[in-house]
Amino acid sequence: MKRLKNLYGKEVLAIIIASLLSCFLSLISGQAMAGKYDGVTINVMTFTGPQIAEPLQRRAPEFKKLTGATINVITVPFSDLYTKLLTDWATGTNSIDAAVFAPQWMADYVGPGYLEDLSPRIARDKALQLEDIGKFFRDFSMKFGGKTYTITLDGDFQMAYYRSDLLKKAGMNPPATWDDYIAIAKKFHGQDLNGDGKPDYGSCISKKRNAQAFWMITSVSAGFIQAKGTSEGAFFDLDTMEPLVNNDAFGAALDVYQETTKYGPPDEINLDVGDTRGLFTSG
Repeated sequence: MKRLKNLYGKEVLAIIIASLLSCFLSLISGQAMAGKYDGVTINVMTFTGPQIAEPLQRRAPEFKKLTGATINVITVPFSDLYTKLLTDWATGTNSIDAAVFAPQWMADYVGPGYLEDLSPRIARDKALQLEDIGKFFRDFSMKFGGKTYTITLDGDFQMAYYRSDLLKKAGMNPPATWDDYIAIAKKFHGQDLNGDGKPDYGSCISKKRNAQAFWMITSVSAGFIQAKGTSEGAFFDLDTMEPLVNNDAFGAALDVYQETTKYGPPDEINLDVGDTRGLFTSG
């Protein structure tokens, strides 16, 4: 079986291109590359769930038709993804050619030399339209030490969704503070909100351990910790690098986080991000 090294004529420890398929497909014109990489297999690792893995799996046959290369999408639980990648590359196994992972892990992979600096490739590729990627993700999430090591596939912003019809009927305004959020959640919790005759819940927040729920507590705590703006940092004191958790602000955020659990689904502490999306859209 030919692997990624056959694509470039050398062993590549890891080329992490977060938009591997969607990006490559956009660069291929017609059938110009069809069959060029027949027999080559590229192993791409990401986390279990439809959010990222499904589009990769869905586009893989099209990629093979255009290039001849087979894309093998490997999924592992999000809690295992960081370690699986690090172990594979650190031991020299190198069975994973590319991956979709959280950009904050990049430093741990760049330092030992596991990721390739993609800057020269990007500079040569006139068809790659990086301006389509938001500036923050383009300048921050994709780079380390001024060099580009990843290409953004999915850029996230945290925001609160609410039922505008319910708020209008109750004469309530959209939440502007966490106190407002809790008041709304408390108001509607236990009511039948979708007409199925069953009581529903007033809040729905991903809180699963060892998953992507760490975003959610950060969304709560940032507003308390950064009372004077983002320059104060959200995770560490920028002068001392002391963690910003042992303080009244983070304590207040934990109180809010705990309070919202009272108005969530019975199994809220086991819900990952994708689970909460489905629950909200289903009413």
